[in-house]
Amino acid sequence: MKNILKVLGIIVFAAVIGFSMTACSDDGDDGSNDGNSTDPNGGNNGGNNGGNNGGTPTTYTVTFDANGGSGTAPSAQTTQAGSSITLPSGDGLTRTGCNFGGWNTITSGAGINYNAGASYPVNGNITLYARWRALNEEGIYVGLIKFAGDAEDLTDGTLIMLDRSGKTTLNNLLDTKYVIANQSGTAMFYGIHKAMANLKSNDASYPKNLDSVNIITFTDGLDNASGGRSALTPIEAETFDNTVLYKTYIAGQIGARRIAGKPITAYSVGVPGSDVIDNLEFKNNLEAIASIPTNSYVLTDFNQLETAFKDIAKQLDIARSSTNFTFITPLLFNGARVRITFDVTTSASVDASNSSTYIDGFIDISGTGSNVTYKLTDITYGAGISSSQGSGPIPGKINGSEVSFEFTNVTGYSPITETNARQWLWNSSTTAWQINSEYSSTGSITPSVEKHSVIIYLVLDCSTSLSTTNINSIREAAKEFIDIMFNGYYNNP
Repeated sequence: MKNILKVLGIIVFAAVIGFSMTACSDDGDDGSNDGNSTDPNGGNNGGNNGGNNGGTPTTYTVTFDANGGSGTAPSAQTTQAGSSITLPSGDGLTRTGCNFGGWNTITSGAGINYNAGASYPVNGNITLYARWRALNEEGIYVGLIKFAGDAEDLTDGTLIMLDRSGKTTLNNLLDTKYVIANQSGTAMFYGIHKAMANLKSNDASYPKNLDSVNIITFTDGLDNASGGRSALTPIEAETFDNTVLYKTYIAGQIGARRIAGKPITAYSVGVPGSDVIDNLEFKNNLEAIASIPTNSYVLTDFNQLETAFKDIAKQLDIARSSTNFTFITPLLFNGARVRITFDVTTSASVDASNSSTYIDGFIDISGTGSNVTYKLTDITYGAGISSSQGSGPIPGKINGSEVSFEFTNVTGYSPITETNARQWLWNSSTTAWQINSEYSSTGSITPSVEKHSVIIYLVLDCSTSLSTTNINSIREAAKEFIDIMFNGYYNNP
């Protein structure tokens, strides 16, 4: 049961697209049109509710429309009123410049979203329209694989975008399909291989600004079935005489394989089951399927799973905060030294001198009249403070009687310290700092969040050695991980 987040094999990969009649259609938001919510039209679109002479029919039909795509749409499904159907995949459907993204109740994509494989409650006759997403759409995408004596991709080899409806679909898959296997065996290496192969097959559809590709695997035992499974159903035409050879192959591929030009970052999480006698081999296996040894989590109890998943989620770094700072001064003389402190609350010169959180620089002026230019040079920072500009010079922008210098990606202090910012001028005659009492820091700090597209495959053990309680713990840890990823991407402005 290795590194919970990476070896679990869930691929998270999110994006946002717009709609036009000639482009891919989508609702263009965070997927807040939740595919698990009740259809406001009572299961009908366009008043398509069928009736027998005004009576309530005992069966309803769900029809599927390619919605501008090429190929044959799935066959209509007729079922009893009040029952549910499993929505079909988009296999066989294509649209230039687009990926199939599930089904929607409205042709524009502005209705309710449903992912392929989701359970759809049938309350009336309805047509569901293919939902088309733009290729290379930015965001988080997730894939799920479970393994025992075989490995099954619960997301059918198609990564699910982690918007709101995608989150619902992933949680439903975990609730309904991630269950204890009915036959023995542990084909962990085979499951990871399937994740890598599926990642490669979708290579052309990933976001252009993809930040990382991640595989997270969990297991509670030693692999005993991957070699035999590869002989029966080889992946990428690769077969192995035993699991040791398969482990060596997987470890090598994790280091060498590239997905959309990115290396695979692999995590493994494991809780040794009662049937694990060789704990060293268990540990070595987990390290073999992790990118680096520290990405491998050997736990002692299933209660530790959520903590491990959270730790992996933090490392994925899907939203990075940065701060820009505008350094504003009067039109000072050439060679003037000026300092901004963020940790001083008094007007005492000695406190400015003893500050540890500051930005300090010298004014450089050249030219005259309309050709005059200001620069901030020889910039130094207090301990922990840094910016993309380094020591400068930074060109100034004159605005009336003031000049401003822009620092980007400033780190080492919190934006809340804006109210503590003080400006000081060096008085060479008294060799001391003198506070500029007219200085105002209001609006000088601008925080921002840079979001990054990520792919995540969760590869999860479901072998018969696991109890129902164990499966529940794994399931909840995976769902919590998905929730953290969703909130980190969509709840950052």
